[in-house]
Amino acid sequence: MIRVAHKNHSTVVLLSSLIISTGILVYTFSKRTIKKSSRLSSVVFSGLNGWGYDILVDDSVFIHQESIPAIGNRKGFPEKEQAEKAARLVLKKLENNEGLPTLSRFELEEICPSLKQHGQ
Repeated sequence: MIRVAHKNHSTVVLLSSLIISTGILVYTFSKRTIKKSSRLSSVVFSGLNGWGYDILVDDSVFIHQESIPAIGNRKGFPEKEQAEKAARLVLKKLENNEGLPTLSRFELEEICPSLKQHGQ
């Protein structure tokens, strides 16, 4: 009986810590505001697993994306042009103050149709 109570307590503590950590991460990222006067740009690069991109704010790396976001594998974009399109879309979201500049699965499938075909 004591073991079960201890196990439940550990689970509650672990879940609480996870929720608090996630909240802190979201709050911290949302507070990283970009001034209207800031200069946004992107750079694509070739990595070991494909193409990725950096989003720069006043020449400082703001986002470093080595793999296709929201997919779950650690592969980069198969083609340079796809990484460029993804970077442009993230820049557009940042310029329009759309909150977190995340890319949806649908947006990524539009950029990289092979994701649809392979069900990745």
